[in-house]
Amino acid sequence: ISCGALYTLKVTAVNVAGESDPTIRQIEVGEPSSAPLHPTRTAITALSSLSIAWSDPLQDGCLSILHYIVNRDGSDLAGQITPSSNSFTDDISAAATYPLGTAITYKIKAVNIAGPSAYSVPLVVTVG
Repeated sequence: ISCGALYTLKVTAVNVAGESDPTIRQIEVGEPSSAPLHPTRTAITALSSLSIAWSDPLQDGCLSILHYIVNRDGSDLAGQITPSSNSFTDDISAAATYPLGTAITYKIKAVNIAGPSAYSVPLVVTVG
């Protein structure tokens, strides 16, 4: 079995009545990637927006990265980040939620068809 190779599997069931029709599926061999690297703050506009960026994982698990997921303060955000951008701008304009001096923790994970990676190291950014 080669990492990253596409294989076609054929499965049948056999009992005293005979053999079933085959179920055929293709699988691509690999595993989740390693975590994205070096999350950094790239820009901040007080009470408005905050931008972060990161580097690709060291290992992609022999599978293409489909997207990235950004986690803010322990919750994954709904949007998926395309692998070509490796950056995210967060709207922090809700001043009641993110007043000056608030620390926000970001983590990023990469997702391929084998599943999500571990989170990156945390990036803590203080609003202001």
